[in-house]
Order: sequence, then structure tokens, then C-alpha cells
Amino acid sequence: MHESTHNFLAAWELTNGFFVANDYKYRVVSPWSGNPIPNSSYVHAVFVYYVCHRLLKNHLESSPGISAEAETHIRNRLSVCAAGFLIEQKLSSRVMVMGGVNSDIGQMIDQMQDCMKLQYRYGERK
Repeated sequence: MHESTHNFLAAWELTNGFFVANDYKYRVVSPWSGNPIPNSSYVHAVFVYYVCHRLLKNHLESSPGISAEAETHIRNRLSVCAAGFLIEQKLSSRVMVMGGVNSDIGQMIDQMQDCMKLQYRYGERK
């Protein structure tokens, strides 16, 4: 699913235009890996981790007879996918380009982040 999502996004960009311009002088620090990556890779990463999280979550919910070992593995992967969304900073604000990210893409990125924070009840006060 990871590579399929990258391929889908690349095909969409070839048809409709790039989500964000790459300025190779600046790199975004990925909230998932901690590595500096190009802007386009960062935008793709947001989509990829979101899609993979949804796929894994749906798989877990629709597989009642799954083994304990497989469930543990899936839950660990879910945590990895969710981690980058659970930062205080808006994901769209991290893009390092003049003029920022396309506003529609920026909104989508932030909506995915808001959805993940809501799902994990991140930031709620008790």
C-alpha cells in the first residue's frame, strides 16, 4: 500500500501539477523519521502514512480471528503511522518553500492531522 500510494500521488501530480515545489536548499524534518527530506517527499509521506494507517485499522477491525502476534504487529505499525500526525505544529506549516504549500493540499494535510488527533484524543484536556 505504501508504494501504491506513492505511485498514485505521482500519477496525480503528472496530470494535475505538483503539490509543492522542491527547493533543494531547504528540507523538512520528517516527524516520522526525524530525517530532513525534500518538500515533495514530505507531502507524499503525510498521505502515505494516513492511507497506511487507515488500511491497517480497517484490517484490524475486519479480522476478528487474527492471532495475538499479528494484532500486536498491526498495532505497532498503527503507532508508527500515527506518530507524525501527533505533533503540536500544523503539518502544512512545516513545508519549506517560498509561498508555502498549495492551499488545497495544505488544508488536506491539516485535515488528516486533525482526524488523527481526534482519533487518538491527542490534545484533549482531562
